[in-house]
This record gives sequence, structure tokens and C-alpha cells, in this order.
Amino acid sequence: MKRKISQVLVMALLCSTACNDKQEPTKSSLRKEKATTAVLTEKSKPEKPQTKEERIREIKAWYTKIQQIKLKNCSTKKRTKYDSFSRESEAIPLEQEASICKLNNDFEVISGNFYGYESGSIVRIYRKNGTIFFVLIQAGGEGYTQETRLYCDADERIILHLQREADNGDAPSGEHQEVRIEPGKRSVRRFLREEIKEIQWVLGSKI
Repeated sequence: MKRKISQVLVMALLCSTACNDKQEPTKSSLRKEKATTAVLTEKSKPEKPQTKEERIREIKAWYTKIQQIKLKNCSTKKRTKYDSFSRESEAIPLEQEASICKLNNDFEVISGNFYGYESGSIVRIYRKNGTIFFVLIQAGGEGYTQETRLYCDADERIILHLQREADNGDAPSGEHQEVRIEPGKRSVRRFLREEIKEIQWVLGSKI
């Protein structure tokens, strides 16, 4: 009888130990699962979108950095284009110039110097990791000059269009005026369609 009682006690003890062993991993698993869920929840939270003001400040900081680095590692090409005052008048040769300056692994500046019969323009396209973030255009003709600045978001959409003008051949000065951007015309590549086409013609390659 005593032997049977001992056997029962041993079995009960073994069962208790086994049950406790089974419970511990379950609690541990629950803790790990909760921790994993918390991490995933934190990661899945959407990032706060960058505001227009924050983006413009970022662009200005990049522009300042580029001015400090200065243009270097430039590849320049030239091509001759013919233009005339009218279809009846004789066309004259005008040299067009374009270049790509790779400042470092992040920044590059694409430039185009274009000349017509009585007009001209200088285009500067600023890119970071291959994406256009800022454009500066200086154009003029017949005593009229204009400066355009385009600030772009990470998807190359114009978020700010500034412009200033001057007469009598003077360089534009004073405050820039903000130009309204039409909803369907925010793509900077669409805005610069002709300028990009001209740059690619001179360079002989796409940008």
C-alpha cells in the first residue's frame, strides 16, 4: 500500500513539473509575441509627411552646399544651331552649350547655355541622387530679362514657382513673385520639356 502511495506521489510530482515546464515557454512566447507586435506596430506607423516649408529649407541647404563645393568634374559639349530674324532672312550660326557636372556621389548640376537671334537663356538643373530638386533659369531678349526659380518635391513636382523681371537689359533684382502652379502642370520635366530637349540634343544623351 505504501509502495502504491509513493508511486502516486511520484507521478503527481512528475506531472506537476511537466505542466510547469509547459507553461513557462508559453508565457515566454507570449512576451516575445507582444514585443514583436509592438515593434511591427511601431514600424508600420506612417512617417510624417514633409511639409512644403521643410522641403524648401532642405533645398536651400543643398543649394548652399553646392555653392560651397563649386562646379567640378564637368563634361561639356557644344553644337551649332542656325537661327534668323525671319524665314526670309539669312540664318546665322549660333553656338549652343550644355554640360553635366558631377560634384560628388549625391549632387550634379546640368547646365544649358542657349542663344537665339535676339534672345538667350541659361538653364541650371540641380539633382540629388538623380532627382531634380531645384531649377534656375535666366533668360532675356530685346532689353527684357527674367529669372525663374523652381523648387521641387521628392517626386520632381513643382511646389514653389518664383519669378522676377527687369527691363532695359538690367539684371532682375528685388523680391521674387510667386507664380500660381496649375494642378495638372506640376511636373518639372513637363515644365522644362523644351529646355531638356535642347540639352539632350547638345549632349547627345538623355538626362
